Amino acid sequence: METKEPPTLEQALPKIHIRDLPRDEVIAMANNAIANGKGRTKVYFKFTCQHCGQRCTFADADVCHAEGECFKCGKMTEVKEAGFMLVLTMPPTKRGKQ
Repeated sequence: METKEPPTLEQALPKIHIRDLPRDEVIAMANNAIANGKGRTKVYFKFTCQHCGQRCTFADADVCHAEGECFKCGKMTEVKEAGFMLVLTMPPTKRGKQ
């Protein structure tokens, strides 16, 4: 009896179309998230390489550079549109205290 392999993660997850937004709009959204994050929010801006289509993320938190280098093809892209991801840090817990 032949056993069927489970689907890979790529096969199991739905395809998500990532759409960049105008740079000024994304920066305004990110600034709002930072302001409401009470010091616990970091924003990492993302862009799509205009040469190879690779999705790239800036290494510097809270900075949307005017251009970025693609880590896949190494070419520079002028960032006219972007996206971002939020990183939230949790306050430390008091372990062992009652």
